[in-house]
Amino acid sequence: MKTIVLIVFKALLDAGVVAPQGDNEGRPLYSIYPEPGIAIEYAYKGEVLQWISTGFTDWKYNEDFPDNPLEEELVQRAKVE
Repeated sequence: MKTIVLIVFKALLDAGVVAPQGDNEGRPLYSIYPEPGIAIEYAYKGEVLQWISTGFTDWKYNEDFPDNPLEEELVQRAKVE
């Protein structure tokens, strides 16, 4: 599922629905334009990925969402094993 979310993220970047906005403390920031006239600004990649994974219905600012969920999952699996 996470791979699909990353593919959708890339497609939204290509379509301009998600746009790079700079960075904060070394983490990239994005703006999201889900509908004409609506903008969500200063979003970390992890927040955008979480929004995509909810089916575009539940937006939350939370800087603790991982920017690289596949990498985070591999680290968690390594700790369990």
